[in-house]
Amino acid sequence: MFDGGTLRSHYAPLGLTHTTQLLKLTLTRFTVLFLLLNFIPCIAEGLIQAFLYQDDANAATFVSEILQAGKVSTRYLPWLKKNDNGYQLDLCDHVPSSQTPGSTPVCVPVFANGNPDLANILLPAGFRRSDDVGPIAEEFLRGQGVNLTLTTNQSGTPQGVNMTYDSGNRSVFLDEQCTMVLLYPMQVFRNSRTESLALVGLQFWLLVMSIFALLTESIPHVIALLFMRVLSVSWSSYTIWRTLDIQRRLDHLVSDPNDSACRFDLFHGYIPFRIALQVPDLVISCLALFITGYLGWRLIRSFNEHTFKRVGPPPDVVRLYRYMLTVCVCLHMCLYLTVTSMGLWAEQLLHSAVAAISSHTRVYLALFVFIIVTLLPWIYMGIYAIKREKKLFMLTFVLLSATYVVSWSLMFDSEVYRWTWTQWPFFASCTISAFIGLIASGVFGVVCWTKFGAGLAHYLYVEELLAKSDFEPDAFKVDTGQPSPRTPLADVRKDAKRPLSMFTKDTNWDIADPEAERPPIYIVELSDPGRRGPPPFQPWRIEEEV
Repeated sequence: MFDGGTLRSHYAPLGLTHTTQLLKLTLTRFTVLFLLLNFIPCIAEGLIQAFLYQDDANAATFVSEILQAGKVSTRYLPWLKKNDNGYQLDLCDHVPSSQTPGSTPVCVPVFANGNPDLANILLPAGFRRSDDVGPIAEEFLRGQGVNLTLTTNQSGTPQGVNMTYDSGNRSVFLDEQCTMVLLYPMQVFRNSRTESLALVGLQFWLLVMSIFALLTESIPHVIALLFMRVLSVSWSSYTIWRTLDIQRRLDHLVSDPNDSACRFDLFHGYIPFRIALQVPDLVISCLALFITGYLGWRLIRSFNEHTFKRVGPPPDVVRLYRYMLTVCVCLHMCLYLTVTSMGLWAEQLLHSAVAAISSHTRVYLALFVFIIVTLLPWIYMGIYAIKREKKLFMLTFVLLSATYVVSWSLMFDSEVYRWTWTQWPFFASCTISAFIGLIASGVFGVVCWTKFGAGLAHYLYVEELLAKSDFEPDAFKVDTGQPSPRTPLADVRKDAKRPLSMFTKDTNWDIADPEAERPPIYIVELSDPGRRGPPPFQPWRIEEEV
């Protein structure tokens, strides 16, 4: 096996400063396969989500043009409920849960399967757009071969939209009830479009995590990658069922020729196209999980052996090391989940019907900005505080964790937030996952804080110094606590030109001492195998740059 230090010195005259990073990516067949077999699924799933995004964007634009032509206000929440015959759709000018007995009706029924009384709906003032219809997007309509015309009665009240298609050879009339019902598909298409964009970001995040896992030989990156693969497979499985469920709802509301509001298949081909892409997406996700699980486990074992052979920690330190890994895994997952959850919430506040209902939008957006700005410093402080046992950093980390958890918990007191959470499964899933990650990172961070001074920071510091020096003996003997000025090595690399004979630490330095103004000095004595007698004292001073 090639040695990193030898390779760097061999290529140094050529100016290849990134040779070590390249070596880590191509060191063994497992690292190459791990990178390649993570790169291919990420690209494939990213392309699939991009196609789904475009499909949702086209569908949302089409419905938006119909609503605009029919002067339908988009500031009301569509509330779909199940009844004995199918579904009932209400339009609400506030969150439905806020309606109290005896108050002014918050929701107006628009359509119900099997209820002919709702054939001619009577809408309160404000449920129809009062502004003039702007010019239709001609480029979009020409591309689809569709033309929309507003139909009114003698008094000028909108009655519906006349839609001609197939180069004007066919037409269908969408009455006012149909145009009102289309508010629900509009909400579905917009949410689905946002989901696809978030899942494209997930594939980019997975690819970056796999590269960093190899470059830094990081076990937390690999474990976080595996957890996110599990979540990806779970969501891909759910989306197939949800797409079929959406098809049933659209049939009841729009497409059924006998008992629907429109009695016309406006979204022909939408569901088959999604199923044709979501099934391969699930297959690719499952294969990626299996491959990442197998190769990731091999890498974790390799990283563990590589680390523990460099410095052999006692069992108590190994247990603390695993606590630290748990914190790092949670923090890496929180980076994507928290940003995504807050981004989805901000998108609802700015571009959905919730924007017209929410009365504390500025507070919610301020919280969003606060979390986004402080998230990366929070992650850095958590990892740095545990590795270096910095109490002030740890205190700040814990306080920020508590602030995130409390702020997010108080968010559930908002009716608008609870409504969005219950009506949008993807948003709910991301929020729950991020919430669990925040709590777990804070709890295990406190556990590590209580163990400061138990030897974890000293072990991590020694391991880091030896790793930077390309010092990789086969094994160290575990320190039993017996007084010994020098700790002999259990083994020496066979290919070393000057084997190490002694390894000692400057006992005047203590990592827990806040007064220490310099890093510790480790002295390695080198022996000459060709020399007879005791080896001469040839110290090698290892210290980190300050």
